[in-house]
Amino acid sequence: MPAVVMAESALIFNNLLDQCEKWELEAPGEIATSPVFGQLLAFFLLHNDMNNARYLWKRIL
Repeated sequence: MPAVVMAESALIFNNLLDQCEKWELEAPGEIATSPVFGQLLAFFLLHNDMNNARYLWKRIL
């Protein structure tokens, strides 16, 4: 895969992750919806960010 395509994919991934984090922070009553939590958890796991995935899991419960 060309480096340009990989860099573009990483940028899109980071933008989506930032958007999901923003939705969680701006959720009414500070409780995000299930799809937001699911997407965030998936992004953290895909990015191998186990610390954030673990803390998100604790916030969900």
